[in-house]
Amino acid sequence: KTSRDSLNLHELQKVFELVRKKLVLGHKEEDRHENRQLDILGMDSCLMSMVEVYYQLKGSVSYLVGAEGFEPSSGWPYQRILRSLANDPKMSPRDLAAKIVDEYVFYYFDYALSGLSVDLATCEIETEEKRTEEEGASLLREAISMLVPELKAKLDDRATRSLIISARHKAQSYLFDQYVDLWDFCDQLNKVCPDLKDACKQVKDAVGEIVVNSSYVGPDCQDSHGLSVYFPWISVSPEYKKLEFAVFTKWHEFVERFTEEISALQLVTSDDIAVDGSISRKTLHTGSTMHLGETLYMGYPKAPTLVWKPPKDLRQHVRDLRRQEVIRQIRDTLKDYKQKDLESKKKEFEVKLGKNETIEKLQSFLNGLLRKSSQIPRVLNKEGQNNLAEYLGVLDAKAPKART
Repeated sequence: KTSRDSLNLHELQKVFELVRKKLVLGHKEEDRHENRQLDILGMDSCLMSMVEVYYQLKGSVSYLVGAEGFEPSSGWPYQRILRSLANDPKMSPRDLAAKIVDEYVFYYFDYALSGLSVDLATCEIETEEKRTEEEGASLLREAISMLVPELKAKLDDRATRSLIISARHKAQSYLFDQYVDLWDFCDQLNKVCPDLKDACKQVKDAVGEIVVNSSYVGPDCQDSHGLSVYFPWISVSPEYKKLEFAVFTKWHEFVERFTEEISALQLVTSDDIAVDGSISRKTLHTGSTMHLGETLYMGYPKAPTLVWKPPKDLRQHVRDLRRQEVIRQIRDTLKDYKQKDLESKKKEFEVKLGKNETIEKLQSFLNGLLRKSSQIPRVLNKEGQNNLAEYLGVLDAKAPKART
């Protein structure tokens, strides 16, 4: 049985503030650091990579790893993630947080053909190194604070109001259209409102500073950039204005005005509203008051031509996997290597690892081991070895040659 309860964002903030305090008090007095905080908070749950969550955790966590959209019930591939850490135990928190995203997307890529869509992102909240600099959180707060008055002013005019509604409709959305990707919304807004170009660019640049790594697979997430924001069509939660992000940016004032205008335009009927206040994309009416001017593809706002966004270091990741496999094969071969020069080969192998040799050189070394270990079976005496070598030579001579 469970309590059927969950933490709201205010409770989440209090929990991690308490965790941070315990981290400080858990060290000897001479080692205590008032700014000590969790390096990585991995949220293996749906809808966690949101600016609202981001700001609630500021000051308690350095890196947040979470999804903008839904996560499968199977969750993260922990074995792969821990194997990456075991292979490189000195990995920095930033690198590990970014690696989690790559491993997650690689894992679910195998299920993409079945229609599965997932996304994951690593966001830098606040690190000790950047605490004194103009960090992403400050840049985003300033950018949103500048954008909100511009958006509210455009809601007063019928023509520009329709442009904002159109940009909202086209933007990548989550949880039955209640949240949108912040970067993608500003990108869509920039296309229809050129006068907001500078304000939109500042928001997109700030998101780029915050998001360390963002990746996805599947058409449902094809315009995910790592950070979403609450942007409902109907009924804003009365608790929303109490969140840190809303207090800092006044974003709640804009979304409240927006939902009022949507209700007044009657773009959504009572039959279209779900219990949670969300609506379906397919039920958004395009009457005489507004024209969205777009075609829906299987319920998606854009044709799903791009089915996944590969991690930035895809090629290097594949090479790393191949290199690990070659190293494993070399070690397995050396275990059964009975030749006289076994010790010298082991030393040569350790030298190559110490030099961080390329996969090509390691593969060449492995090929040499395999040739030497397979040419003369170790169970045969000298006469048997000669007989086998002669027999193999005869077989080779009789083998059909490839055409030239």
